Amino acid sequence: MGSSLAGSYRLVYFQPVPEYGERVCIALVFNGEKGAEVLYDPTFSKLKCLAPQIEPEAIKIYLETLSDNLKSTQSDPSWLIHNFTPQMILSEPRKSAWPLNDTARNLLINRYLISKETHITQPVHQKEDKKDEVRIHLRNLVDQYRSPLAELQEGAKTPWVLGRKIRRIAPVAVGLRVGQVVVLVDGIDLSVLTPKSALNRIQRVTHTFWQYKTIRQMGFYGQIPRRIGVVLNGNPNPSDRYKDVHAFALHEFTAEADIAVDSSSPDGLKRFGEALHRLVGV
Repeated sequence: MGSSLAGSYRLVYFQPVPEYGERVCIALVFNGEKGAEVLYDPTFSKLKCLAPQIEPEAIKIYLETLSDNLKSTQSDPSWLIHNFTPQMILSEPRKSAWPLNDTARNLLINRYLISKETHITQPVHQKEDKKDEVRIHLRNLVDQYRSPLAELQEGAKTPWVLGRKIRRIAPVAVGLRVGQVVVLVDGIDLSVLTPKSALNRIQRVTHTFWQYKTIRQMGFYGQIPRRIGVVLNGNPNPSDRYKDVHAFALHEFTAEADIAVDSSSPDGLKRFGEALHRLVGV
């Protein structure tokens, strides 16, 4: 059966910092009769040009989640994307051939998603040699308060956390386990992150915490991991921008974690230690 103009598509724009007004197209969302499809460039070459600090893997997780929801519910994509606003927004719908053929896919991907400079200036595979300083600092913080009975895992992935692999859930900075109880610790460090990169990490951490909070929807019926969101500080003379990111991080972590901790005060550190002992139970 041939294609006809029986479908529609929308551009998915990503705004690294919504209030700055900069955006880039990262995906195309197609809807047709009895079908849906999300197309994206897995290298996110255009996004790298605008915001090289953004983690491609986090964006890929969001798009795969969107794709799964779209295919399973056949919902209007504008309703599904609201979970990712204001950083992701949709264009108005445009008519499209449906079902898509390979020629149409390639034309649209090259038109909207591929940076023309990519093949010249960017290697096919990029290795990230930089250590995650935030993870290191969180590990050091956890080590100050954890019981020696607790097993610790850096970069905790779903096989360690849940006992089986679940796709599209990003690793968490630090995991602790005692028996069947698992506590996940992640957050930001404003001594090593710029406000822009801090906002990106806040989004990734809160999305991962939300996924673990709603893990039963993915068919997991064991004990739900407990979650601690931490704001590490290191700026003795904070700017207004710094203060905004600090407050935003605490707000977001409070919404998706069991507890949000501001480590800039002795009271905050005390709450962190008490939370570890209460949640882990040792």
